[in-house]
Amino acid sequence: QEEIYFFKVSPASSFGVARLFTAEGDIDEVYPIRDNSLLLIRRGYHPIAAAPGTRVYYLWTLAGENRDLIPNDAPDYRWMRDTEAVMREWQRNL
Repeated sequence: QEEIYFFKVSPASSFGVARLFTAEGDIDEVYPIRDNSLLLIRRGYHPIAAAPGTRVYYLWTLAGENRDLIPNDAPDYRWMRDTEAVMREWQRNL
């Protein structure tokens, strides 16, 4: 399913990053996110992160013929869904 992301970054001089990858490994790319930038995602997983002290806002829309929204977590990162457990693990390792 295709998606289009439009980004706002604050402060505008800062940045974020988007990682696009597939479970098969045929795609593994990183893109800079700047204020007012666009990113077209044709397939794969696409987490987004902001630089420290930066807020990244995005407006996205589904594109292409198939516009069904079906959330799908990358198998290697499903553990992140349980934020409370992650925070407890961090506390144990401090």
